[in-house]
Order: sequence, then C-alpha cells, then structure tokens
Amino acid sequence: LIGFMYTSIWQISPPTTWGNRLSNALDFHEEGLWFYDRNHQLINVIQSQENSRILPMSFDQISPHLINALVCLEDQSFYEHFGVPLRGVLRASWINLKAGRFMAGGSGITQQVVKMFRGRSRGLISKIKEAQYAIWLDHAFSKKQIIATYLNYAHYGSNLVGVWQAAQQYFATDPHRL
Repeated sequence: LIGFMYTSIWQISPPTTWGNRLSNALDFHEEGLWFYDRNHQLINVIQSQENSRILPMSFDQISPHLINALVCLEDQSFYEHFGVPLRGVLRASWINLKAGRFMAGGSGITQQVVKMFRGRSRGLISKIKEAQYAIWLDHAFSKKQIIATYLNYAHYGSNLVGVWQAAQQYFATDPHRL
C-alpha cells in the first residue's frame, strides 16, 4: 500500500503556473564567466547579466561547509528521506497540537524549495499538496540540485536573494570560500 501511494504521489507534477519556474531553476545553466585556478578551485565569477538578481551556482561551486551547515540546521535527514522528513513533520504536529496553535514547522529543505516557488499558504490541504510536490521534486531531481536551488533562491534578509548575494554582502567573499 505504501509503495502504491508513493508511486502515485510522485507522479503528481506541479502546475505550470509555478512548476515551470521551479523546473528551470533546478535545471539552471551557469551564467557569467567562471574563473578557476590550476587546482580547479573557483576564483571569481563575473556575471553576464548586469541586473540579474540571482547568480545561480551549482552544488559543486558552493562551499561544502555551507552545505553541511544547511543540512545540519534545516533538515538532518535530508539525504535519507524521500522529500518529506516524517520525523520533523510529526514533531511539529505534536508541538502545535499541544499548544493549540501554530508554533513550529516541520518542513524539510525539499518542502521549502516548493514553498519558494509555490508561495506560502497554510492549512491541512495545502500542507498535503506541498508534501506531494516535495515527493515529486525529490524523485525528479537530485539532492544536489535541490540543495543548490534552495541556496540560490533563499532570502537572506535586506532584500538579498541567493547565496551569492548573501556571501558578498555579509562576508565580502564568494560562496565557495565560506
């Protein structure tokens, strides 16, 4: 029964209204000029679009320390689950039930990527749809693509979108050096 449910859930793809933007973000093409040293370490990137808000970076162009910190803080079971961290969802549900109001969220990295493109909405039906799309996302794309998309499109305060802008603004360095 669980195998049947899993198979039928991942076949549900997102609507084209926001699903195309999500798919394009996951299948991004590196823009700009990327300069590497002789040891294949990224030195610098010069953007090809002057007014581009987001400079997408691939998983391999982001510091592994930053990636490990993200997984540790946001979704420790990211590499083990199928898009929805059941333990986190159950924990958050229990906290919210005990409090009688919304106190904690249990969304993992994959669900948060879905929220970035779908928009945030509350309610049980919306959470179920979000989980379905997260399972689809986890099945259709690699974990590396999902993490890179999360870091490229997350908001980091002060109107900063993406790890590139945040690293430049807060640390005056590139994301691979964090």
